[in-house]
Amino acid sequence: MLQTNLGQIDLFINDLEVEYEPIPLTTSWNAFVVDGRYKIVIDLKKISGSIEIYCTLNISDKFEYLVDSGENLLLVSFIQERDIVSIGVEDEVDGIYLETTDQGIKLLIHECEKVEALIIGVAWKTMTNPSNEITDTWFAADPTLFKEL
Repeated sequence: MLQTNLGQIDLFINDLEVEYEPIPLTTSWNAFVVDGRYKIVIDLKKISGSIEIYCTLNISDKFEYLVDSGENLLLVSFIQERDIVSIGVEDEVDGIYLETTDQGIKLLIHECEKVEALIIGVAWKTMTNPSNEITDTWFAADPTLFKEL
């Protein structure tokens, strides 16, 4: 499981919590510097039919919630004082339908046979200057940039 500065990242497939192995990624690049950055890969090759996947931040304290998408990106961020956590997935992928929830992202895949794997990006940071650093996790959690780095 992945522990961020605001709480644990939980993963559910068809309402059942599943274990996963987060893969660490570089925490700095020309567009960002973050405290933690990981990808979660969900192998869908052995799954047939339809599934629902929830990727959530297990946070109990009061927080600000932002939906901040971009080109081919659906991203949600959770902010509490100077701490921020962002969860991102590639958007506009055939066969995958995305929704945001107040705790993360919900993915509906109707035909898993058409999608080999799903990649979720997670990044977090304790900001010293929020007005200048708030986009760091936005870039760092964007799965479409994982190929660039």
